[in-house]
Amino acid sequence: MNRRGFTFIELVSVWAIIAILAAILFPVFARAREKAYQTNCLNNLVNIGVALRIYAQDNYGHFLPENNNLWPLVPNYLPDSATFICPTAERRRTQGPARPPQPPAYGSPIDYVYWGGWCDDDKPKTVIAGEDEGDRHNDGANYLFLDGHVKWMSSRAVSDPELRALSGLTGLQEIGQLQKPLPPPPPSPPDWPPGVPMPPGMMAPPGGPGPPGPPPPPGGPR
Repeated sequence: MNRRGFTFIELVSVWAIIAILAAILFPVFARAREKAYQTNCLNNLVNIGVALRIYAQDNYGHFLPENNNLWPLVPNYLPDSATFICPTAERRRTQGPARPPQPPAYGSPIDYVYWGGWCDDDKPKTVIAGEDEGDRHNDGANYLFLDGHVKWMSSRAVSDPELRALSGLTGLQEIGQLQKPLPPPPPSPPDWPPGVPMPPGMMAPPGGPGPPGPPPPPGGPR
């Protein structure tokens, strides 16, 4: 019996299909993993919120007074400092260069910022804590409110003054100032020299000349 093998074209076709599927699925897997990290980080902030409210019950309704100092919660209100570590930030620290965490205290980093000096009966829609990078999870970060709930918000919602005003939330600007600065946007393309036609299909920068139009009909414009 004759056994026919695969031809080169068939093998190339299979490899191409596998490569296309991998290009489609790998970003999906990466987003799903980041979503799981985001949920883990959200749980950290929920636990910090519960610890702050228990601390307030023991201190006449007052939360911790000092900005960016959550360490008095350990160990009486939080079992250990692992709650202060975001899994995404930890993965970036171990796998490659990343923005450094806050200065370590008690030998451990902390990946959250805190706005101190509040009481448990202040305005509930006040942001009192959040991640120290505003773009850590899918171009956004988790934030803890004074009433104890945690919400993900985009980096633009925190950094844009108009969106902050529309949200009606207190503390977004102050938390944003405690966070590390966002990386600078990519540089804009240089202005195209005046009088030099742009290649067909090339997009002109804002305010610059556009690509040349079609040539005029023979005999000049009518």
